[in-house]
Order: sequence, then C-alpha cells, then structure tokens
Amino acid sequence: MAVYDPWSHLRRCFPEMRVIVAHPLPDGQLGGIAGRRIWLHRDLDEAGRRSTLAHEIVHLERMRAQRRSPSGRPASAAAGERPEGWCDRREERRVDAIAARRLIDLDRLVDALRWSRDRYEIAADLGVDPEMLAARWHGLGADERGEIERRLELSGKFHE
Repeated sequence: MAVYDPWSHLRRCFPEMRVIVAHPLPDGQLGGIAGRRIWLHRDLDEAGRRSTLAHEIVHLERMRAQRRSPSGRPASAAAGERPEGWCDRREERRVDAIAARRLIDLDRLVDALRWSRDRYEIAADLGVDPEMLAARWHGLGADERGEIERRLELSGKFHE
C-alpha cells in the first residue's frame, strides 16, 4: 500500500488552500484553518507537519461535508449543536482517529513494532508525531489488535 502523503492530498483535493509555516501559533496550537490558509506552527518538525496537516485536511473535509448537508444548513446547526468551526474534544479525537488511520497503515505499524516498543522510535519510523501514533493505537479495533498480536506473536507488550 502506498504511504499517505497529506501534501499531495491537499494539492489534489483543496488546490485553493495555502499552507503557512512561518509563524508560531497561539495557545499551544500546532495548526489551524483560517479562510484559504492552513497554519502550521513554525517549530514543528517534518513528522509534526505531516501529522498536523493530515489532521487539518480532515477538518476541511468535514467542513465541506457539513456545507453539503441535505437541509442546506451545516449539519451541526441542523442538529442544534455548536456553530461550524467550533470543535470540541470529541470532534478533535474523531479527526485525529481519521488522520491517524490514513497516516499509519496496519502493515507499517506491525513492521515498526517488530523492531521497537518505544513510541518515539515507532513514531519516527512511521513519519508521524507521537500523538498521532497514540491516536492510531487507541483507535485500533479488536480485529486489528488481534491481527497485530498474531503477526507479532506477542500480547500486551506495547504500551504508551
């Protein structure tokens, strides 16, 4: 399976968007969307940029889907929830889970686990930040966990 490239995905699906990496962001933010710009914190390394960009792309996709809801109103407004653009922790976890699944395919995760149990080493090998690795790990289904255990012939030895 080809490795997911968020930069190519952005160019293909959101050609109007520009990525800005020249500035620090406020309040511990790693990334954000404003208009036709995606802001990535200037101090992010390549794995951090890749992880954060994938996360922001999922936000863009979800915002686009909201704008196309059958009622013509954002899905969140139709459901009486918070306005578009406001994200709660639950939404952030959903977005992280989707981005992590794209960035870390099961075969690559198993390969990384064959040589290390250190989350920082595994994240580096996979080209993601440790938080994205954690999101993928927590999002594994029972069938995926079973597959990993079968393929590695171990159980419960990988912990954060």
